[in-house]
Amino acid sequence: MRKQKLRRTNTTGIAGVSYCTTRGRWVANINTDVGRLTFFVPDLFEACCIRKSLENVHGYETIQ
Repeated sequence: MRKQKLRRTNTTGIAGVSYCTTRGRWVANINTDVGRLTFFVPDLFEACCIRKSLENVHGYETIQ
């Protein structure tokens, strides 16, 4: 399931990046063979960069 379209409910435009209202931070998520990786960061740009770099490392593609 590494090649999937963005969900219709996605508001950021980046798969795996969302805003956590309880912590007040941006979240970058990715599922790997080992398990789920989650990063909480204060900036949207930083969350997008983390997600894209993890996609490159783990061989993900997002179809748009």
